[in-house]
Amino acid sequence: MRDLDINQLPPSGRGEEEWTTASMELDEDDTNTGGGDGGPPRKKLRLTKEQSRLLEESFRQNHTLNPKQKEALAMQLQLKARQVEVWFQNRRARVIDQNNRANYFYVDILEENMRDVNYAMEHCLRCT
Repeated sequence: MRDLDINQLPPSGRGEEEWTTASMELDEDDTNTGGGDGGPPRKKLRLTKEQSRLLEESFRQNHTLNPKQKEALAMQLQLKARQVEVWFQNRRARVIDQNNRANYFYVDILEENMRDVNYAMEHCLRCT
């Protein structure tokens, strides 16, 4: 199995237009450096819609991948196994963040309802 370098053009047989959609680009606000040594900013991988779709589909089936699954998916997507691994880590973190936000929202609603009930009870006690 050969190692693909995402910074290099793929071997002939794949159109350049298709490659540019999967090429790496810099974000204007990307201030990450390559290793923190003051080197040039690290390039951010832009996935194609098809790559994103396959990753999301795989994530829906299983939130974690074993090494064989990770390698197979990486080969299918023409990515490094580490890139697939990091994508899955980030996606799991996003799920946790979304769940936390939903929980905080729910707690805020409960707290507001409890305040309303408390106010009503205090009002009833004063009236008697």
